[in-house]
Amino acid sequence: MLSITPIYLAIAILIYSILAFTVIGNRRSQKISIGDGGHSELARRIRSHGNFAEYVPLAMIALGTAEVTGVSPPILHFCGAALILDRCLHAFYFFGFTKHNEDSCCRNDVHFSCDVGGIWNGVVARPQ
Repeated sequence: MLSITPIYLAIAILIYSILAFTVIGNRRSQKISIGDGGHSELARRIRSHGNFAEYVPLAMIALGTAEVTGVSPPILHFCGAALILDRCLHAFYFFGFTKHNEDSCCRNDVHFSCDVGGIWNGVVARPQ
């Protein structure tokens, strides 16, 4: 029975909805129905929403699979929280709340920490 994954799935659905509505609102205000019309702000919002849609479903499947196979709850919470934090940072980055230069290093750190946590759990701490 899944008890941890649905928490992060619900949060991810909320974030996805917010991203979708920001794209819709921006499209309406710019009167653009297809593409980005050459507007960089709309292009960034579309890309942020698209990136979320590309990465989160697979991450949720992986989190659910890890939970079903018996990965420890602290590792599951760590990876779920890292995913949510990463996606929020990514959205802030693409929405222009930060400079578009080396600020992406914080996103890579979150990815790295989740990868290390998953490897540690799978190789070192996995119950036999």
